[in-house]
Amino acid sequence: MERLPEAEKAFAQWANAIPLWLQKTFGTIARTVDTWSDPVFAYWYNPITNAYTEAVNGVAKGMNRLRRGYSFDVLRARLLYNPKARAATAAKQCVPTADSQPDVLVKFTMGRMSSGSRQHVRYTERVVEYGPSLEVLGKLLAEGAFDDQ
Repeated sequence: MERLPEAEKAFAQWANAIPLWLQKTFGTIARTVDTWSDPVFAYWYNPITNAYTEAVNGVAKGMNRLRRGYSFDVLRARLLYNPKARAATAAKQCVPTADSQPDVLVKFTMGRMSSGSRQHVRYTERVVEYGPSLEVLGKLLAEGAFDDQ
């Protein structure tokens, strides 16, 4: 893993700048970050987080607080398959079909007739969904959309 010294250098400067009278409070944090430096600085090496997963878990916990007794399967289904939340992330795509037929093309060039072929491509439209929108799920939860069921 390639090291990015900027983050580690900034941390070292911060840790060295802690005044003596704050060592008891911030010294523990600095030692913890130093001990766990690889996982702590991993974000700067590969900036991907699990924030989306945690946000979905937060919405699920909110739903669970509103309606006690939901099983995990019911909670998951109500979140993942909510039509309003899924519609917000749906996108249309045009995809070429497999039954494309060549057309005969007749050209007149300098008084001569010649023929060639070109590919006639047909497209079909399909809807691709990228899962439920957290923003819409949050609004539905705040509006009480999950209370009545």
